[in-house]
Amino acid sequence: MMKTKASLGLFLSAISYLLFPVFAQAAGLYFSPASGTFGEGRNFTVDVMVQSSEQAMNTVDALITFPTDKLQVASVSKVGSIFNLWVQEPTFSNAGPTGNIRFVGVVLNPGYTGSAGRILRITFNARNLGTAPVTFQTGSVLANDGAGTDITSTLGTASFIIQNGKAAVPVITQYPKRLTSPGETLIVEGKGAVNSAIEVILRLDKVEKGKAEPITLSTATTKDGNWKVTYENVIPAGTYKLTARQTLNNGAESPETEPVFTQVGEGTGPVSRAEIDKRIDNLFLLLMLILIAIIIFGFYYYYFRLRVARLSLKKDVEEARLAVEQGLAHIRKSISRGDSRADVFSDIKSVEHRVEKEISEFWEKFKILRIRLDKESEEAKAAVEEGLDKIREELKLGKSRQHITKEIRAVEKRVEKEIDDIERKTK
Repeated sequence: MMKTKASLGLFLSAISYLLFPVFAQAAGLYFSPASGTFGEGRNFTVDVMVQSSEQAMNTVDALITFPTDKLQVASVSKVGSIFNLWVQEPTFSNAGPTGNIRFVGVVLNPGYTGSAGRILRITFNARNLGTAPVTFQTGSVLANDGAGTDITSTLGTASFIIQNGKAAVPVITQYPKRLTSPGETLIVEGKGAVNSAIEVILRLDKVEKGKAEPITLSTATTKDGNWKVTYENVIPAGTYKLTARQTLNNGAESPETEPVFTQVGEGTGPVSRAEIDKRIDNLFLLLMLILIAIIIFGFYYYYFRLRVARLSLKKDVEEARLAVEQGLAHIRKSISRGDSRADVFSDIKSVEHRVEKEISEFWEKFKILRIRLDKESEEAKAAVEEGLDKIREELKLGKSRQHITKEIRAVEKRVEKEIDDIERKTK
């Protein structure tokens, strides 16, 4: 029994000895990305990371080295770092054959637990062709346990390949020499390296500094090396130069192409069929709206004007009728009294003048309706004049008063008929 307990104790002690150191040293430092291919002369970024998933850590002390003939540090950024306090601010040196980056950072209580804590972001410049290793010459991760226990288990490395950074210049094969904007879409086509990124830059040929920004259009080549960009927005009028450049998968960039020129502006190029159709549709719609407005306005205008004219016409017709009736009544009265022929002739002349006045006023007010009422009004006027002439003739011949009175009544009926015809046709 004693032997069994002793054996069990020995086994547990061995397990503790083997396991606890593993758990105490479960943190590490590494680079992200740890590899890549970049073009000569290009800048690229590498993040310095810490992982401590099983135990909170609070301090990292590290020295990073790199070959200065292949890489140069352009900048070191603390933006986005998990550290709150820097015992030694990050510094770098590109001097000598081996460059270095130094720092000591602290995460305040309760420390950091995780697998991807960013410490720094380094921007490297790829200087020369070849392979550039980046390593931790020294590095330690301390636990947030009050004792500063070193829990470092791994120090990662990185290796970057630097290739020829000069890519071939792409070719612009098709572009518009003249362009109307708005109205036409800018389309530029060309050829370049397979699966490369293409940028087309549109710049005003002559522009004051700061007055106009270039327009940059992006696309990618196909598996055949062809590329195409389009731009549908409005381009201000002017002479533009077009250039293109490409970036290969390894980051190598080409110079810009020799510029080609395109003239942009209203009336500088043919208007597209779609734009013509659109303008015709807009013009047709505008004309239809104008026509509808004219019809509506004309209907109301002439309706109300004709209505007013008819009411006024009715009034003037009534006045003419009254003038004739009063004149004939006065003649009848003069004959009944036995007035002299001279007085009767004077009354007839007065009736003629009054009728003439009423008809003149009628024409002045209703010139618009003259064509329609011309015949009717002339017939009414002729009826009055013919009746008065007949009465005048009867008086000269010495006809009896009864006979003359009968003729006056006949004139009244004829005038009444003519006026009724005018009123019927103006309704």
